[in-house]
Amino acid sequence: MGASNLLKNFSAMLAAVLILVACSVGGARQPDIARYDLGPPPTPFGGDSGVVAIELVAPSWLGGDGMQYRLAYANPARRLEYAESRWVAPPADLLRQSLQRRLTAGAGRCRLRFDVDEWVQIFDSPETAHLALEGRAALFAGKDVLGRKPVAFSVATSSADAKGGVAAAAAVAQTLGDELGVWLAAYADRCRG
Repeated sequence: MGASNLLKNFSAMLAAVLILVACSVGGARQPDIARYDLGPPPTPFGGDSGVVAIELVAPSWLGGDGMQYRLAYANPARRLEYAESRWVAPPADLLRQSLQRRLTAGAGRCRLRFDVDEWVQIFDSPETAHLALEGRAALFAGKDVLGRKPVAFSVATSSADAKGGVAAAAAVAQTLGDELGVWLAAYADRCRG
């Protein structure tokens, strides 16, 4: 067998191997990514709070669409993300939209600022988890601060997975809207005047 035949056979085998590799890589099915939001729009809190805008500020690590969690039982300082589940937008944007729909109605002169300090699903064990939201609310009329309110919520998840975390996040957003609505009612006259 001559060198040219050997080279042709080697080239043909190499081409066949490359085609097989390309088919196996290209044919590998990528997992479907589940995309979540906080569910249907919340019902307005009721009444005119005098709040016309909501500003939500979150730390940089909550700026992406990753659904984050911690394994408190194994390594509580490590923040992880689900591989096959994502938010449709950064969680702070989803929370701001929920609060905006829930708390702003009518006319007024106040602005609500909410600083998110923590928003994460925490696994206490492989089978149990809760969603934690911590932050600080401040109500402004122009440059004047009318009031400040720290908030911290923890809601147990219905299941120890991303779907359970989403349901708990929706419940936390609803509870936050309720609590801020009650708090804002005390300032409604000053915000409308």
